[in-house]
Order: sequence, then C-alpha cells, then structure tokens
Amino acid sequence: MAENAEWSADANQAVMISLMQAGLEGQPRILTTFNPKFTYPIFGDAETIFGYKNLVVGIRFAAHDMKPNLEITYDEEFKAVGEIKPDDIRKVLSDWLLPIAFESPASFIKSIHEDDSSKSFVPAGKLVEKYQLGERHFEVWKGDLMDASMQQVITRMQIFVPFFIEGGTMLRMDDPEWSLQRWVVYLLYEKRQDSKGIAPPYSFVGYSTVYRFFHFSRGSSKTAMMHKTIKIPYPHPLHVDDIPCKARISQFIILPPYQGFGHGNNLYNVITEDFRNLLHVFEFTVEDPNEAFDDLRDYCDLACLRTDPDFIALRIDTTVQIPRIGPMPTKKLLPAETLIKIQRRYKIAGRQFARLVEMQLLSTIPISSRNVARTTQRSKAANPDDRAYYAWRMLTKQRLYRHNKDSLIQLELEERKEKLEEVLETVENEYVRLLRGAERHEKRVQAQKAAKEKAAKDAAGEEALARSERKSRRRVVIDNDDDGHPAVITIEDDSSTAESSHRKRRRLD
Repeated sequence: MAENAEWSADANQAVMISLMQAGLEGQPRILTTFNPKFTYPIFGDAETIFGYKNLVVGIRFAAHDMKPNLEITYDEEFKAVGEIKPDDIRKVLSDWLLPIAFESPASFIKSIHEDDSSKSFVPAGKLVEKYQLGERHFEVWKGDLMDASMQQVITRMQIFVPFFIEGGTMLRMDDPEWSLQRWVVYLLYEKRQDSKGIAPPYSFVGYSTVYRFFHFSRGSSKTAMMHKTIKIPYPHPLHVDDIPCKARISQFIILPPYQGFGHGNNLYNVITEDFRNLLHVFEFTVEDPNEAFDDLRDYCDLACLRTDPDFIALRIDTTVQIPRIGPMPTKKLLPAETLIKIQRRYKIAGRQFARLVEMQLLSTIPISSRNVARTTQRSKAANPDDRAYYAWRMLTKQRLYRHNKDSLIQLELEERKEKLEEVLETVENEYVRLLRGAERHEKRVQAQKAAKEKAAKDAAGEEALARSERKSRRRVVIDNDDDGHPAVITIEDDSSTAESSHRKRRRLD
C-alpha cells in the first residue's frame, strides 16, 4: 500500500466549498472558499480519496439560493490494477448532493448569469431581524418546512450537516405533514452592498433548525390558563401551535469564513428570543451541542440573564448554618421561588439554568476568598465571602453528585469524595474561563449595539440632510406674458433625476 500513498488525498483538504455569484463579463465571482471539518460520513473513517493526483473536489453553491454544482479536477488518474481502482467520487457524492449538482460546470455558470429572476431574489420565509457589523449588513429570515421554498434551500445545502456537525443527521423532506410542521428554520444572510445590480445582494452565511415536541404538563394553574382543554376527537387537524411543547435546536451552522465575528451569538439570540415570546413553548434546549456551541450558549444565556435585576441580585445567604452531616439547606441558602420564576421567565432547561446560577454566584465571590484551604473554616468563617465560597462549593457539589449519581455510587466512599472533589475543581476552572469569555462577549455585544445605534442615527441624519437639500433646491420662476406682466408662477425642483423633479403651475389673474 505504500506505493499507492501518493495516489491518496486527504478528503478534508481535497474538498473545496465555494459560494459564488454572477460577475462581470460572464465570469463568476467567488465570494469565499473553505474546507469541510469532517468528511468521514461520506468518504469513510480514514477521510481519504484514492486514485488521483492533485485532486480538487469543488462543491460550488450559488450564494443566494444555494443551487449546488460539483466540479472535479485532477492532474492524473490511477490506472486500475485488478480490483484496485480509483474511488468513484461522483457515485459517492450522489447520496449527498441533489441531481442538479451533477450538471456541467459550464451550465451552472451560465445559469448564474442568465437567471433574470435571481436579481429580485429574497430569502425564503419572513424577515425577523437585521444587524450590522462594521459596514456589512446581515439579515435573519424565519420559515418552516411546510414552505416549499424553505424545503428547497434546506435540501440543497444539507451536505453541510456531515461536513460540519459530527454525528449530525440530515432532515427528511418526505416526512408526513404533522412532522414537517414541527420544524422552524432560521436563515442568516449577508445583504451585500457591492452586487451593483449584476447579482442578487443576498449571500448565505449560516442557518439553524429547531423542532418542537410535546411538553407533558402536570396540570399547573399556569398551564390551565394558557391552554384550553382539548376535546377528543379534536374538531380540526391538530397543529403544533395548539399544544404545549418544548423547542430544541437540532442543527446550527455558521460557515467557517464567517465564524469568530459574532454571527453565531446573533443568530442564537434571535432564536431564543423568538421562542421565549411564544406562550405555548415552555422550555428551550439544544440537542447534543459540541464544546464550541456550549460556550456560545453559555455566553448568550448568561448575558441575557444578566439583564434581569432578579438574577443580578442573587446571593448566597451567608447567615445560614450548614450542618456537617445531613442534607444541604438549599432553600434557605438561595431564594428558591425567585429562581423558579427566573427559569420559567427565560425558559432555560434545568441543568443549564443551574450552571448559569453557579457561574453568576461564583462571579460575586472575590478571587481572594476562592481558596480551598480556607474552606476548612466551614460556614463559621468570620469573612462572609469565605462563607459564601464554602456554601457555593457545597451547593455545586450537591448538583454534581445528583447529576453523576449512577457512576459515583459504584465507588467506595473515600474514592467517591476524591472523584467529586476533582470534578468540582474542573467545573470551577471552567466557570472562571467562561466568566472571562462572558466579559469579552459583553464588550462585543455593547460595541455592536453602539454601532447599530450610530448607524440608525447616521441614517436619520442623512435623511434629514436630504430633505433639507431637496427643500433648498426648490426655486420660484415667474414667466411673463407677451406684455411683460407676470402670468405664471412655476415652482421648480432641481432634482438630478427626471422622476423626482416636479412643477406646480398656478395661473395669476
């Protein structure tokens, strides 16, 4: 196999993904090019493609509607020897790309330039949010999978799921209607200012899918107020909006060239705010997030909660005595009713909310008091911050034990204590890292907010200036009749375009 190594290509490097649009003189304009993060679901665990030298597997998309096209180039192809032959790349990708992707590259380029309808293109769904980063403008559009245009764009770009979500599953568009209506899709686009009418201004940046599932209520008064009793049989087809439910992010992708600029934060905040405003949604969760998304989620959720005075005011009651043996007096140390109200208000899942509370409480304790050696003084320490830190450790240990009880209970008592102490130390260090990141995140959010306000102010100023200029350009011209007497007064507007100029004529008697 060593002699065949030169014919093997790293699939993660060989696959080149591009977004393009129509350019000048019939030449396509490539907006961005990047590589996938994973290719093992498509090309196998080794993530290699055999049989070619200098292989490039180009997967190009029209930047606005995500129409795909495959273009494969290489310098030399391996000549089959017995059963050893080059990988059939087109056949492999046929399970992941739509048939239109296998049209000739020339036809694809031609379609980009000759599709007149593309110039009036707007994304599927409805516009729900706009924001600006520097001089660049971005928009979030929302729709559901009952919309044929939304189905089309999702189907065209589903190959991004195996490319960027480890263990991700592509959506099925042939599911029954009751299943499709559970899905909500958010599309993020850049609205480019440099298309100059040659190409659509919209360029794809990322997307997220959210599905809703039934939330079993135990019959609380709040649920009774929000939902009427459902009679069986139901008088009309039951819609997901008619029942209490939970919402869960399934897929969340920001394309690599746009990562690191806050687009993920903006998209996540739009989604969570949207679902918090829906009365029939009781909780918002995330399906199997990776570490990077966990951080994003923590930063955004913590920033959101820190706008709530009740959350900011949370403190551990250091006057409460913590017994050496027996259960923790949790309800005395923390305001239980307030915590429940905050959690319901923001619809954050239980474990995630507990983590955020622990982070916030840790941030209120001075670093000088976060010394494990000083916790030997227990809850009787003279310094209230020392007592708060001791109580914080006990409360966090309690949650960690409950969360990992099945595995910890199998250990001997002393080993169990050591393991729990190790986990607590890891969690505390992680919280310190996240709190530092949260500070950076907050500064970036404030900078974006200031930029948005400045842009709005500048736009208002420009409009006021334009109105002033239009007014100043108006002048009075008096036409004389044959005898030299004023006959007609004409009010002219010296606009630069014929469409905006006008005249008002009034006869003088």
